Amino acid sequence: MVTDAFTRLARHYDDLMASVPYPMWVDYLERLLDCHGRRGQRVLDLATGTGSVALILARHGYQVTGVDISAPMLEQAAAKSAREGLPIDWVHQDLTQLDLPAGAWDWACCLYDSLNYVIGEGGLARACQGTSRALRQGGLFIFDLNTPYCFERELFTQHHTVPTAKVRYRWRSHYDPARRLARVDMVFWTEEGEFRETHYQRAYQDQELEQALAGSGCHLLARYEAYTLLPSGPASDRIFYVAEKLADPVEQTAVCTTRKQTFVRAKARLRPAGMPPRPLLCPTALNQLGQRLPVHADR
Repeated sequence: MVTDAFTRLARHYDDLMASVPYPMWVDYLERLLDCHGRRGQRVLDLATGTGSVALILARHGYQVTGVDISAPMLEQAAAKSAREGLPIDWVHQDLTQLDLPAGAWDWACCLYDSLNYVIGEGGLARACQGTSRALRQGGLFIFDLNTPYCFERELFTQHHTVPTAKVRYRWRSHYDPARRLARVDMVFWTEEGEFRETHYQRAYQDQELEQALAGSGCHLLARYEAYTLLPSGPASDRIFYVAEKLADPVEQTAVCTTRKQTFVRAKARLRPAGMPPRPLLCPTALNQLGQRLPVHADR
């Protein structure tokens, strides 16, 4: 994991994401849960960041635990939940080194393309193993990933420099297809001045993702085009995955190789009026829930 990617950015993160419709994201998670016949009140929000999704889940009545590797981000999250009096547990841990109570959660989510930030050898497998241990049998793991297509198109290369914005930025993406590694050089301007961060993400192939899940005692139920109930395709820049923790891990390999994946096909995409941009995610996924919109007028 890259441990210093959200340091100075942490205290400006919510300003950067001020236009993001987080309630729509939670609605989408609940739609996926319903499609697969699962709910459950105990939720593990992995890579929770400043806790925006965790707070909404808590307002909906879920018992939420938020986990993140960035202490500065968790400080922001804890301050927000304290102001609202929401009983959320915040845990400072690395996704690849999770040490959580076994079987304590009904379902888990990992959003914001956070698993793409797991770039070390074997890191994805360890993240899946830690998550699986934390889930009860039959629990669901919902997560999203930026695809190789996203990185090949260098969709992270973007800017937002409107003078009135609280946080302005300019990003330049560099993708190495041989290593399947993207480097994004970021410059930010705030009222405190200029600062820079470099973020790295790895493009995962379906085969290694399925192997990581199978090795953790989970199997993949479905892949969705982001923010829709349609199956993903070769031009998908972001995919949502739904995996299930198997009741009998000993039989995981047989089940994973023989069970047909179930795709819930909707008659139409979910089409809200519009989705404002959310930096730190691929821009073509940021601005739509099934609908393409420009990232910024000045792009």
